[in-house]
Amino acid sequence: MNAPYTYAYSVDDAVGNMQTDGTGLIIAVGGPQNLPNPNHVTPEVLFTFGYKSPYHGGITFDQYGRCIVSPNAPTVSYFTTFVVPVGIDGEPNSVENCQITLADSQNRAYKFKLKGFPTDFPTPVEGQKNWPDGPQISAINKQFIDCSGNSNPDVLMSWCQLIFAYQQKDLTNPHLPTKYYVIMGAPAPCDREPDACKESGKK
Repeated sequence: MNAPYTYAYSVDDAVGNMQTDGTGLIIAVGGPQNLPNPNHVTPEVLFTFGYKSPYHGGITFDQYGRCIVSPNAPTVSYFTTFVVPVGIDGEPNSVENCQITLADSQNRAYKFKLKGFPTDFPTPVEGQKNWPDGPQISAINKQFIDCSGNSNPDVLMSWCQLIFAYQQKDLTNPHLPTKYYVIMGAPAPCDREPDACKESGKK
């Protein structure tokens, strides 16, 4: 399929059903020898973003990009997720070397990289409602999210600081792979840099 980490599909639905990009299909029997793509399949990270915010008449995310400098894929309001293979540590096309990029309807750029993942799902605070709250998300964020590539202060402070990464396991079925998630909010407000939102974008 000419996509990273996508050989060795299994007839087992837990592994065989995958969402990924490719340019074709090669069927091989007996192993990956001599295949053009020698990278074995790895778990995927599911990235989810908020499509529309109420700020400035309803700012939307209009494009996203995976492992590229600028976003190149249009968004749709009813499907706000995309996946990136976890990959192999240290390899150039692993998710930790992958820059995630988005652009909103005010032509503002959003970008970040993963520095890693929590080793387990964070433990909720007993008795606390609406867990995790903003400060708890921000504390986890600082360990695992690199937003140093952003220059707009609204994007950096109001959006990047609340990206939430975690992993989850199905304890009832150890056969299923670990699932990895990154949750992103809707586009940032225009409080710190209002001039960046004066241009009329697509609504």
